[in-house]
Amino acid sequence: MSTASTEKVREVAAQLEKSERTIWRWVAQGCDLASERSIRTFVEAKHLRRSNVQKSYEKLLALGVSDGSRASHQAQFENLVSGEVPPLGRRGAAAALRRLEETEERAHARLLTAMERGNPVQIEALQDFWLKCSEALRKLDLAIEMARRDAEEQVPKKLAQDISLFIAEWIRIAFAQFLSSEARSLMGIKDLGEFKAYAIERFRGILDLTVKSSLQTRSPIPEWAAEKVKEAWNVQ
Repeated sequence: MSTASTEKVREVAAQLEKSERTIWRWVAQGCDLASERSIRTFVEAKHLRRSNVQKSYEKLLALGVSDGSRASHQAQFENLVSGEVPPLGRRGAAAALRRLEETEERAHARLLTAMERGNPVQIEALQDFWLKCSEALRKLDLAIEMARRDAEEQVPKKLAQDISLFIAEWIRIAFAQFLSSEARSLMGIKDLGEFKAYAIERFRGILDLTVKSSLQTRSPIPEWAAEKVKEAWNVQ
């Protein structure tokens, strides 16, 4: 940490139009008052850390806006941004998403209104607010979608289509194998009840082997879907 004399601190404070307390804080943070580069670095960092209110105020000064005009612009800005507060509605993530969508729509409409009025300070402030709403909306929409998928409420349509095709194809293969291996035996059974019981039992065993075989191919039935197929056919 660099050291500094009271005289040097007072000199730099007067030169930069800063308080001596601010310069002492810079010194405590590592600013070397003997180095113009070090002082410039701290000045630039302070400039970058300005709040939006400070930036807007400086732009008003740069535009030569008087105190009365600034007050008028501030009143217009507050009236434009605040608007009427809507009544409370439904709760939950879905309702929050809807409210955020409405907020984004209003923010965009206010931005268009400010652009028509041509006030650069209002335009920048409302544009910043609209961009933040849009980003928050994007993140919340993504979070809700991921939550639905984690809760097994939603899967991609392409995945559902592929799984449906795989299941239908492997059941077709199982039935073809069943006919090939059991047709002759079934033709010899005369009793209808015995025919049904034998057919179901034999097909169930062939289906079990077929589903397991699918897991080793390029078009497998996912294990969680295979479990549902087995559950539907009461395969142990």
